[in-house]
Amino acid sequence: MRIPKVVARAYLWLVGAGTLLGVLVFAVASQSSLDAARIAGSDAGYAATLVSAMTVSQGRRLP
Repeated sequence: MRIPKVVARAYLWLVGAGTLLGVLVFAVASQSSLDAARIAGSDAGYAATLVSAMTVSQGRRLP
């Protein structure tokens, strides 16, 4: 019995979306409370806040 392509694609999209959501929830939950307060207190837009948070968490340390 073959699975229709539409069903297979929908399943892969759902699994991918669930995985992405899980990673995002884990990333937010693992942030320290000081970072969370700094991000929440920002008056910038969502994109600027997201880029700022990613820069802080993923930035390279200078030697």
